[in-house]
Amino acid sequence: MFRSLAVVGVIVAVVVVLNYRPSEDPVKEIDPAPVAQSVAQAAPFPVLLPTHPGWRATSARWEPTEESGDEPVWFVGGVDGSEGPFASVSQSTVNTPAYLAEQTAQGTVTGEIADVLGAEWQRYQSPDGRSLVLIAAGATTVVSGTGEWEDLERFAASLESVDRASAGS
Repeated sequence: MFRSLAVVGVIVAVVVVLNYRPSEDPVKEIDPAPVAQSVAQAAPFPVLLPTHPGWRATSARWEPTEESGDEPVWFVGGVDGSEGPFASVSQSTVNTPAYLAEQTAQGTVTGEIADVLGAEWQRYQSPDGRSLVLIAAGATTVVSGTGEWEDLERFAASLESVDRASAGS
């Protein structure tokens, strides 16, 4: 009986080893640079792209939203690491209360200001996360995420302008 169990155990072990597949990375990463370069040619404002180390883009688009009317919105979102907090940036020329509510997940103004590289960003808090809002240079820029305020501020500090000259070549 012991030999029979040992033979079955070896067969099961061989089957398990031969069929082992490491789990796939749950994050489907994309390269947002090509979309950002196209947007830089079309947008009437400086297009920003995150350069935060460890952040991985999962979505990038340039299209109107329900509250932006006909105005397109630049959006790029992703995660910090493989399971870290979500963080995104959206930009548009729209700055209506309805648009800000949409982009901040129905956030409300906290009354606090975050100084990020000398720019004053308004803090918004929602049940689903936090947002920083900056209205400057002809654009409404919203940085949103599920991390702490410090995470969002570091993410906002990593935003770099996409070079329009290289975007057109």
